[in-house]
Amino acid sequence: MFTIYGLSGPIFQGTLEELGRMPPVMARDPVTPARRVGDQVEAGIAPKTGVAATEGLSRSAVEAYQAMMPQNLERGPLYHAQQIMQRKLIIVNSRDNVTHAWRTLVDHQIHQAPVIDDSYRLVGIVSERNL
Repeated sequence: MFTIYGLSGPIFQGTLEELGRMPPVMARDPVTPARRVGDQVEAGIAPKTGVAATEGLSRSAVEAYQAMMPQNLERGPLYHAQQIMQRKLIIVNSRDNVTHAWRTLVDHQIHQAPVIDDSYRLVGIVSERNL
């Protein structure tokens, strides 16, 4: 059983023997690509075999592409890690029980914390979801 999909969904379902009832695929002219250069979109290198009329079509295609592109959106302010992080680390020891780990998260109003071993090496992270 074969299924052939077109742009709007399945266009053929059947066996290999029934595949012959499909109309032949028609060859298309080559497509002129558009490429982005900075904030500009310009026509790519077009095949030299095109007719002068295709130049107007490629220009309109580029203009349509430019119209669909999102405008430059203003970004929010940038923050450095030192501006939003605190220096006091809230950690959980790998030997702590689940109740102590939960209490640490709740008491400090955080959702996750690093887990360290006895030599202060990071061994994992614990979160509310884990607990």
